[in-house]
Amino acid sequence: MFQRRFLGIEIQDHYFKMIELHKRKTSPVVQHVITHSIPWETSGADHLLDREKFIWLLNRLKEEQHISARTVHLVMDSQFISVYKQPVPIRIKDHELRSWLKRNVVSKLTEKEVIFDFFPMRSDSLAERKVMLFMVSKEFIVSIEEILAWSGLELVAVHFSSLSLNDWLQFVRNDLPFHFCTFRFSTNGLELCWFRNGQLEGMKYLTFPLVSFCNRVIYPQSDLLEPILTEPSEIARFGEAMLARVDQEMERWFQEYHWLPDEWILTGEGVDLELLREWLYGHIPAKISVDQLPDYMLSRKLRKVSSKRLGASLSILIGSLLSGRK
Repeated sequence: MFQRRFLGIEIQDHYFKMIELHKRKTSPVVQHVITHSIPWETSGADHLLDREKFIWLLNRLKEEQHISARTVHLVMDSQFISVYKQPVPIRIKDHELRSWLKRNVVSKLTEKEVIFDFFPMRSDSLAERKVMLFMVSKEFIVSIEEILAWSGLELVAVHFSSLSLNDWLQFVRNDLPFHFCTFRFSTNGLELCWFRNGQLEGMKYLTFPLVSFCNRVIYPQSDLLEPILTEPSEIARFGEAMLARVDQEMERWFQEYHWLPDEWILTGEGVDLELLREWLYGHIPAKISVDQLPDYMLSRKLRKVSSKRLGASLSILIGSLLSGRK
């Protein structure tokens, strides 16, 4: 059977996830899932990647897991991304947008060299035009690209987490409401995204260190995808703190855009999402769902591990490999 093989790597604050996806004619299948702490090198106030250790680590993981893919799609977590809604003069034509943004917007937002991407936002007004602008440090991307090259890998695309999540949801669901919101959990926070008619309309990152809601001492985990918050009392304490912040953000959103999501979609890792959904029932008027990873998208070996353990932690990586965005 004809297959194309790709690697997806997602960088978070203290660890990275890597999957190998085989694209088949029938459906894409995840062959390997790897999580590992990131070898950081501390230099003054800056945190830099330890190049030598990272190169050695990638080569070792490739050999141990028998990974054959060589092209890499890199997903940047929202903690590394700057996002802006930028008005654009009506006179600017589509093919002029990138150069206009670079000259008139990006250069004024930061003095550092950045890699940026954008997409035009839908508008009901002919007199108004906006784009969603994403920026990430070029120095950081170049350092990753060099590390991958020394590991025998080629970086072919950089994706932004919220867009890859939307690509995933559009792929696995055909019943998404016109207005919905995603709640993507990670060890240190929550990425909150608003979507309207399949398009990202806004994003907000809220800091929530999960260990602060835990009843027990947390030791370094051998399984980085294992939830940290698993007890009802932990979920309740976290849920109350989360809702207090989210309610404020929803109120601000409604005041500016005059709509609220009909569905909250829970995804990510660090929290038992099924327990959190049960706790949220009765607290909010919107429908609540948990992002699911279908068994048919896992290799036979990974099915034995169970999709429940992997949960929704792979959605963004798979989404990045399904899309054609560069």
